[in-house]
Amino acid sequence: AACPPHVFLSNTGSKGPEGTQRKLHHAPYKLHHAPVPLSHIMTAADAQADYMTRTLPAGSRILVVSGGGSFWRVLLERRDRERVASWDVRTELTDEHAMRWALEAQATRCAGPAAPRVVVAFFIDGNVCQADGGDGGDGFGGSEGGAGWNYSLIKHCAFLLGHGAYLVYTADDPFNPQSHKKHAGAVFPLPGPGMFASMLRPVVPLESQDRILCCGKGGNVGASFMMEQAIEMLKQQGHSGERDTIMTVGDRFGTDVRGAAHAGLKSCLVESGCEQIRQQDFYPTDRATYWAPSVDYIHPLGPGRYEPSFDSGSQGHSL
Repeated sequence: AACPPHVFLSNTGSKGPEGTQRKLHHAPYKLHHAPVPLSHIMTAADAQADYMTRTLPAGSRILVVSGGGSFWRVLLERRDRERVASWDVRTELTDEHAMRWALEAQATRCAGPAAPRVVVAFFIDGNVCQADGGDGGDGFGGSEGGAGWNYSLIKHCAFLLGHGAYLVYTADDPFNPQSHKKHAGAVFPLPGPGMFASMLRPVVPLESQDRILCCGKGGNVGASFMMEQAIEMLKQQGHSGERDTIMTVGDRFGTDVRGAAHAGLKSCLVESGCEQIRQQDFYPTDRATYWAPSVDYIHPLGPGRYEPSFDSGSQGHSL
């Protein structure tokens, strides 16, 4: 039987659809002998590239904090090569450049929407040292491939953001769970993009808080730049686009469930990842429609049942 319309919607900021396709074609994530079609994959890095090329004027100055490689430039140029060519894009700054850009950001606070902007843009899953462009590695690496989250980088981000620059990042995921071969059964929280965004948020002036933009699932512009695009991808596969017939499956209330709610979709929290349904009360506005022990319970060949979330008013469905 043909697969129903579906999209793999990843909050990764360190790779685009090609990198995610490669990941899903290798153990332990391999799903099928054939690669997942790129038309079925979207990442938060894609959503951020859409946001940046649609909203950042020509002549903008952008400090990119990246996990390595140039995948992010490929994503941006694929969308609007001419606009990207007009930007001054750097992956590092000197103190003098950082101070000059900071003063430019301050000077443009009251400028119109067409005025060039100063931006700090994260294309990361946490680590900025990863040398393989975000397509591999276990995330435990030290300083290989770059200077990492050092004081100088944090200082330069603070200079810019403290003077009204925009902070554009991919996801609010605070950490990424990771096992280690030397410690079987243990799971360690690797710092995620949400943790670093939260670290920098206090330096942003109160009058510039609306210049903090999160483009992935659950983000404040994620509904427009990620979830709506995912619905369009489903429609291209023959789905009607009716929102009450679409369900997002994920393991986090603050991203997966929140992203579904922002887009008017149903959601199913799976407990095989970061969070458990017993934690629902800690997310009173991010209520899962359903929950299941794992994705196996949702798949037609799995054990066979997923349940309504607490106080959801929904009915469970036998599969």
